[in-house]
Amino acid sequence: MSQVKNRKNELIIEYKRLKKEILKIGYICKGSIVPSYRKCGKPYCKCAKRENEKHGPYWLWTRKVKGKTVSKNLSKKQVKLGKNFILNSKKLDEIIQQMRKLSEEALNIDL
Repeated sequence: MSQVKNRKNELIIEYKRLKKEILKIGYICKGSIVPSYRKCGKPYCKCAKRENEKHGPYWLWTRKVKGKTVSKNLSKKQVKLGKNFILNSKKLDEIIQQMRKLSEEALNIDL
């Protein structure tokens, strides 16, 4: 068997493997989840009396929507889910990048 034919078979096998990996990925989200600490603005609160005193953490999910930054407060349960969804999105991006690379190679050897 020629080296080109061997490589074609390897590309097909690897591409099919990556497609199966995509099926294992759950929900996906873009953005980041970060803690936020805030002052409440009440004059009698300890945060008003001390420079470094703030309330929190409040968890924010920040992402771009139609070119604008959008933030949403999340519960502790949503934070855990959201972080997993963001990791899933990164995994998907990596798999798609690998698939593009394989596709370019396949195109160059005329599958």
